[in-house]
Amino acid sequence: MHWGIKESQALTDLNLNLTTMFDEKNQEILHAELTTQKHFLENIESKPLSLEQATAVITFDNRVLLVAAAGSGKTSVMVARAAYATLK
Repeated sequence: MHWGIKESQALTDLNLNLTTMFDEKNQEILHAELTTQKHFLENIESKPLSLEQATAVITFDNRVLLVAAAGSGKTSVMVARAAYATLK
């Protein structure tokens, strides 16, 4: 089967729309989880986690690479991730 320009463009548009839709839904879920887990994220360590740290805690991707300066809270993030994972 040979695809014409219109069909190819329709597939490209569909893919772009799906990517945007998934990105928007992921942001909604992230915001909701940050809101519902606010107490946990503020109290898991002696100091509340920053937004960047909290996002790292609740975002479960296949792989995680945590690179940051000394004293920036890497250990706090990993402790919180482990605790959060046991809650889920």
